[in-house]
Amino acid sequence: MAAPRWTDHQYQYGDDGFLINGGASLPFIDVDKVTGLDTPSIEVKDIDYDSQHGGYVYARFVSSRTIVIDGTLYANPATIDSTLQTLRNNFIPTLTDSPLYIKEPGLSQQYIMCKPIGFNYDVDRLRSYGACKIQIQLKAGDPVRYIDDADTAFTAGTNYSITNAGNVETWPKFVTTGPF
Repeated sequence: MAAPRWTDHQYQYGDDGFLINGGASLPFIDVDKVTGLDTPSIEVKDIDYDSQHGGYVYARFVSSRTIVIDGTLYANPATIDSTLQTLRNNFIPTLTDSPLYIKEPGLSQQYIMCKPIGFNYDVDRLRSYGACKIQIQLKAGDPVRYIDDADTAFTAGTNYSITNAGNVETWPKFVTTGPF
């Protein structure tokens, strides 16, 4: 399935998930705060040198990341329970990672592969005015933010140069199909 394309400040978990910060027609989620999109914690290993000042510091990789989205769900009070059911289904525990699509101003749309670890809300005056605070929690074992580029078609007998235009050291896999 092709990745959805969104406008600035929009998010979506899964290829067909609920659009977060998607506009003003009911139902919609208005995002108050997002944490965990910054640099994850860096794994630091250090050891002091023996019989001299200083030590060795190894800090090459980052840890997994936790992403938390706080916002307000607005929906028709008559159908709020079905909207909440849709959201619960979107963020139910799963065995496989799904993409959290992120669109920030001035950047290409990106995604982080993660799993849901929480969807929280309270039913207080929800049914009287159709709004409630929600919190979505996701955990990414692979903390890298990816850009979803299209596959590249190659022509036999032609030389190609491939450049990693990102900012993370990668170890790519190349799959060649056909007579080359």
